[in-house]
Amino acid sequence: MTLRVGVIGAGIMGTDHAKIIASQIPGVTLHYICDADRARADAVAESLGANHSSSDPMAVIADRTVDAVLIASPDQTHAPLTKACIEA
Repeated sequence: MTLRVGVIGAGIMGTDHAKIIASQIPGVTLHYICDADRARADAVAESLGANHSSSDPMAVIADRTVDAVLIASPDQTHAPLTKACIEA
């Protein structure tokens, strides 16, 4: 079984985490890249081979094809996004 991961936040840290997910963790697929800057999300997704990109973190969280979410967005978004993940 492959774990499909969505990464929310494609800044320096999020992109670094996404690179590790895409290249160093067996059994894990980088499924989604999300960033408030859609062009950045698209570019990172394309460069790392992610299946999807978005500028809407709630769409990533609601997507039933996503098994896990890594939150690397700005600090003030962590709590509400984590709560949304738990609810999903």
